[in-house]
Formats: sequence, structure tokens, C-alpha cells
Amino acid sequence: MVAGRSVPGLFLALMCIAGSPFARAQQPPAQSAPSQSAGVNAERVLARARQALGGAERLSAVASLVVEGTRTRSPGSPYSESDAFGFKLLRPGRYQSLASEYRHTIDGDAFWMYERAGDIVIDNEIRTIAERSTRWSFIEHSLLFLMTIPETVRAEVRYVGAIADDPNGREWIEVAAAGFRIPLSAGFDRTTGMPAVLQVQGSLGVMVLSLGGYKAVDGILFPFTIEDRIGDHVAVTTISSIKVNSGVLAADFARR
Repeated sequence: MVAGRSVPGLFLALMCIAGSPFARAQQPPAQSAPSQSAGVNAERVLARARQALGGAERLSAVASLVVEGTRTRSPGSPYSESDAFGFKLLRPGRYQSLASEYRHTIDGDAFWMYERAGDIVIDNEIRTIAERSTRWSFIEHSLLFLMTIPETVRAEVRYVGAIADDPNGREWIEVAAAGFRIPLSAGFDRTTGMPAVLQVQGSLGVMVLSLGGYKAVDGILFPFTIEDRIGDHVAVTTISSIKVNSGVLAADFARR
């Protein structure tokens, strides 16, 4: 990707996060302790999903993951041309976005990014928003592709069951992560146990990610098509490559 073309991608991503609850998120508000059955049922849903995707043993054996593809916005959306999509993940606590030349990277507690990859002047506010956005993507992509939460993240998984506005009658759970006050919701097909949709409430509305096009890589089913929708704005991500336990080194995440 040409560095100059990464500017719109970074700008839009930061604008979306800056206008969402994540940018100003605090620790989740104090709540009464969830019932034991809520936690048990949530784990039951996740365990069934892992089995449907290839088995808990195969998924837990994934030490690293590289996902690459293209995200195309619907006509009429700002910057509607296609953008790169992708990330590297190395358990337990390393994650790197491949979506732009800015290369947002988490290395445990540390965060860094290429700050001269485009024309945007990177200041402390942008760094803070970029880090929060990247840490949220780490959680989202770990759940979406591996049916787990990063070991380095404090999170509470709660069972929701059915929700009123879901015409497909899926089974839902919520993931509330420390540092983010809005939970991520995930819906699972009741017949197959497969993950079908993720959604989160933001200031621009509910973002809904619909998963499809599942294909097996090293015995694990991964979604190769992801549609994300906010109101009338739709984008489709087409995955071109997924590498399991190859193509990733710890040195990839070291600050440059």
C-alpha cells in the first residue's frame, strides 16, 4: 500500500472511535455480581462454538495467526474504495494491525505505531485513541477468529440468551472488558452452535458484523466473509489468506 493512501483509513478509524463510547471509556461501572449460571451458560455457548469450529484442542493450539484481506465500503460511503484488512496475533499478548502503513502494534503493555507513514501529524490524543482502538480490535478479533478473549485482558463473559430484535432467534453472550464501558455482544446459531454475528453500540449506532463464508484452515473453520453495517452504511471484508502458527515472530511486534 502506498503510504499516502493510508491517511483516509487512519483518519476514518480514529474518527469512528473518537465519536464512540470507547474513546472516553472508563472501567465498567460497579454492578451486582453475575449469577453463577450466567457464567456457566456463557462458557457452554463458547464451548459449543469451539467444537463446531474444529474443537477446543485445535483452537487452543493456535499460538499465532495472520489474517489478510480487503474491506470494501458500500457506494456513497466516504472513501468508498477498498482498503487493506488484516492483523497479526501472537499469544498471549501481542497484536498488530495490517490495515494501514501506520501499523498499530500492541506488545503486552506497550503500544506503538509508525508515526510518519502518512500526512497526519500524530499527537498524544491520536496516540491514545489509536491505542484504545487497537486494544479493542485485539479483543474483537480474538473472539471472532478464535472464540476466546486475550489472556492479558480482564473481561467478564455473560450469558444473555435470546434478544427481542433478533429475528433469527440466536443465542447471545456479552463480553465486558476492563477499560471499555460498552460490551461486545455475540450471537450463535442455536442449531449448529456456530458464531454468526457480533454487534456493539456506538455513538453512530449499532455496528453489526455478520460472519459467513466459513472455510477450514488447519482443521479450523474461519469466516472468510465479514459484513459490517452501521445504519445504511455497509462494508464487506473478504479474507484472502489465513496462516496458523506461521509467518509471525516476536520481533515483529518490537518497537521500531
